[in-house]
Amino acid sequence: FAIHPNGQIYALSNSFLRLADGQNAAAELSQKMTETYSYAALGVDFSPDGKLFAGGYLGGRFQVWDFEHQTLLVDQTAWGEYESVKSLDFSPDGKRLVLACTDVMDVANPIVRIYAVAAAQNPALELQSPGGTGYSLVAWSPDGRFVAGAGEQAQVWDADNGQTLFSFASGTKIRSLAFSPDSRLLALGLENGEIELWSVQTGEKVTSLPANRAYNYVNALAFSPDG
Repeated sequence: FAIHPNGQIYALSNSFLRLADGQNAAAELSQKMTETYSYAALGVDFSPDGKLFAGGYLGGRFQVWDFEHQTLLVDQTAWGEYESVKSLDFSPDGKRLVLACTDVMDVANPIVRIYAVAAAQNPALELQSPGGTGYSLVAWSPDGRFVAGAGEQAQVWDADNGQTLFSFASGTKIRSLAFSPDSRLLALGLENGEIELWSVQTGEKVTSLPANRAYNYVNALAFSPDG
């Protein structure tokens, strides 16, 4: 799920890609996307300036569209036919895209890559991850310095050189993640209903928010603008 910066257009992933707004302004682009690739969309995102739209699909494929002019800029198969782009996120300047891909034949060893949008044929960085993590979520920090991935555990990398900075083990599957506006904290929403806050500077847990109900999955979370 993604919302355009103008607040009037939203994109849904899940079974098939949907773009919609009150005036159906995105209907034509949605149709074009369906015509170019019929596989299910699993991850969607708008660039921070709203000019680009990216979709990640089953089959290890991702696309980047010029949203205003409805033209396809990137149509890249990053992985094999048994792999899926589970999540993607634009960098704050809109020039790079981080993707998490899982091979259905080897789900314990996912791939996280950063692509330069202007040269997406080759990844700028492939981020190292320990086996058994099963990343299905990725996010870019607001200051552009960090990338986080989460699944069975969470990891934070330096977005410029790909160095692993911290790994966070929560003991249960992570369903959502978000950086604070100042990029100092990473919030993790867990499968057991808890929320954990981790320091991106020290790699230590700051606090945990208890679940209102056991096994009430935290599938989405967000910080307020003031953090």
